[in-house]
Amino acid sequence: MKTMIKKIFLACLSVTMLVGFQSCNDDDGYSLGDFWISYATVVREGNTYSLKLDSGQKLWVGAGWINYNSVDGQRVVADYTILGDNYNGYDHIVKVNYLYEILTKNVEFVKSEEDDKKFGNDGIPSVNEMWVSNDYLNIKFTYRLPSEAKAHKVSLVENQLKESPDDSSIYLEFRYNTYNNNSSYVSNSMASFNLNTIDLSGKTGIKILWKNEKGEESTIDVPLKNIDNKKIDVESDKKANLE
Repeated sequence: MKTMIKKIFLACLSVTMLVGFQSCNDDDGYSLGDFWISYATVVREGNTYSLKLDSGQKLWVGAGWINYNSVDGQRVVADYTILGDNYNGYDHIVKVNYLYEILTKNVEFVKSEEDDKKFGNDGIPSVNEMWVSNDYLNIKFTYRLPSEAKAHKVSLVENQLKESPDDSSIYLEFRYNTYNNNSSYVSNSMASFNLNTIDLSGKTGIKILWKNEKGEESTIDVPLKNIDNKKIDVESDKKANLE
């Protein structure tokens, strides 16, 4: 009897929650059949989490992937449905349908020849796009698929073995290490690098040095301003076989 009462109670509770969400949904003009796709950063909230979109909006996760367990600062492509607006200081309460993790790393430092070798400096097939959002430098690029199980490595480094100009930019290098493990196939991917791990005081931009497969070096200027309108390609943006 207790089991039956418990089941009935849980069923009623589920219906009540659904009606509550639907009511909020109707008032704010949202449909449970609609969904949004956005770049976001995970913000840990004790045993749960919220999402900060690149637009600056904050989403409270009220349904769906409630038990998602990841580190604070993980970058994701978020697939979500808005249930209502202005929820306890958050712009929206949402149902998370799916989270696609993006390779997320800190900016690192080359302080010795050993560091220089560790990060590698292999040629990258192409760098397709760079922009700053949510205190991360995002890079879309094309890389070689490995011929064996060992993953390739991409890094964003501040090379302290080189002297950089004293101007309004910070000089970084986008490094690629194939570990001599290349195939003839290529794929696209994305990585986000946390800019809070370096000193940007007085800087207005970033100059990124990278090298192509012909050994030619190029520098890309990236302004230090938030951009939140970039096109999302889930298949190429989500975490690939890279470290």
